[in-house]
Amino acid sequence: MSNWELAVVELMDRQGGAFMRALAAAYFAADPENRWRIRETWHEDWARYEAMAHKAPRREEEMV
Repeated sequence: MSNWELAVVELMDRQGGAFMRALAAAYFAADPENRWRIRETWHEDWARYEAMAHKAPRREEEMV
């Protein structure tokens, strides 16, 4: 999993509702093919959290 994917999934886990948190847990457990399936099946949700991750400060910036 890339750092970018990790940022998106962590955001889903922290800020999502019950379903998004469950989807984030499934994403963490999934192999690459099933991660792709999750992104494709819930592409609108993925895009929303991806956009939110773009606006969120990076971890290094949070530490400063």
